[in-house]
Amino acid sequence: MLLLVPCDPLNPRRVDPHFKPQADAARSAGVEVARIDHDALDRPADAVAGVPASEDAVYRGWMMTAAQYSDFAAALAGRGVRLRTSPASYQTAHEFPGWYDVLRPLTPESAWTSGADLSGLEVSRGGGRATVGGRAGAG
Repeated sequence: MLLLVPCDPLNPRRVDPHFKPQADAARSAGVEVARIDHDALDRPADAVAGVPASEDAVYRGWMMTAAQYSDFAAALAGRGVRLRTSPASYQTAHEFPGWYDVLRPLTPESAWTSGADLSGLEVSRGGGRATVGGRAGAG
């Protein structure tokens, strides 16, 4: 297994201080650790340039958008690295609509939209949904 962590932005040869204890613990357990350049995510191939090939890699670092993670995973795949969390699974867990139904009983009434158009805004109403803008939905 390979643990991927961000490098220190001020010293790319070191692990970001926020993730150093985890990297140290992984190394102590015999897990290989590689650094990625989180500041270079707009250039995914550069961000992962120092990562060795691995059949099983785990990213533990700063959050990314789902699009960034997908590009990150593709750049790693080009280096022979397979992330344990697929881009689709990352998006489901990372973005609110992906996990909302599972945690609905524990989550306050919530609303979201896909883009800037609020006409399709959904609002949770207990066990169902209602649409904002005067059109009632189930619930």
